[in-house]
Amino acid sequence: MADIDLAIADMDELTTVLDNDIKNGGFDVDGVMWLIKAWTKVAVITNGPGIHKRMAGYYIMKRDPSKLGPQQKRSRVLKNAMDAYQQMMENNKTTKGDFFQRADTAMLDFVWEFRKSLKGNMEADFVRQLQLWLQLTEDQVMHTPIFKMDQAA
Repeated sequence: MADIDLAIADMDELTTVLDNDIKNGGFDVDGVMWLIKAWTKVAVITNGPGIHKRMAGYYIMKRDPSKLGPQQKRSRVLKNAMDAYQQMMENNKTTKGDFFQRADTAMLDFVWEFRKSLKGNMEADFVRQLQLWLQLTEDQVMHTPIFKMDQAA
């Protein structure tokens, strides 16, 4: 069974950081990597073993994200999907299903769009960091301090 209280606390920090990045006008490689790591940790908590390698494998791909409607911003779509997933966990104690899939797809599209904006050394740095993250075992992922709560322990 997923530790829903831990996942909700982690999601709270993740959505706060995401919202602050949006308000401050953008994202850099380190910020996006933090989001990937944070989301991965939440996904492992809520969806169990095996998800880290699948997620990391997709992040490393260079693909076009799904189309957005006019006036939509990728970061806002991501924030809305993350908020909806967190609310589903809080209200219904549900960690899998459509709300998770929408949040996961929104994160993937966000990462792919971000990567398209990178050039030269910035893209190489991003790919290097993704590869290092991919090489970790799920146990190593779960013991990597990401959230403030992890760092206090």
